[in-house]
Parts: sequence; C-alpha cells; structure tokens
Amino acid sequence: MRVTAKLYGDLRRRLPKGEESITLVLPVGAAVGDFGRAIGFEDGEVWKVSIDGQLVEEDHALRDGDTVLFFPPIEGGSEP
Repeated sequence: MRVTAKLYGDLRRRLPKGEESITLVLPVGAAVGDFGRAIGFEDGEVWKVSIDGQLVEEDHALRDGDTVLFFPPIEGGSEP
C-alpha cells in the first residue's frame, strides 16, 4: 500500500532534498510506527502524529492512500 507523510519542523531534514512529502510502499497491516522507522525516526523524535485531522498513536494501522502528518516535540518558552 502507498502511504504519504508530511514532516514538520526539524523532521523535514528526513525528506528528499527539494521535496514537500515522502511516499513509501508499505505492507498491508503496517502501522504509523513502521512508517517512522522506515524513514529513520529515533525514539522521542516525533511528538504528535495526525491522519485526517485526528491524532493517532504509533500502533495505528495505516490504510492505502493515507497522508500522515508527523510533528516534532515543541521547543522554547520559559518556565513560570
């Protein structure tokens, strides 16, 4: 099945040069975490993942044609 991902923030460094997204062919039954590992994400590198406007977990099963949005941890701000 073909699944596309859009990466945000520092995660964009994993995209091919000049590309806005990455599409992989994954086996049926693959999960969000499988996609992340396939493009080299390390533990803790991804903070939130969304499909069709819904937050999903690493074990969420992907479907052919999905577009997955990967967001890095938020940085900055200050403690009160």
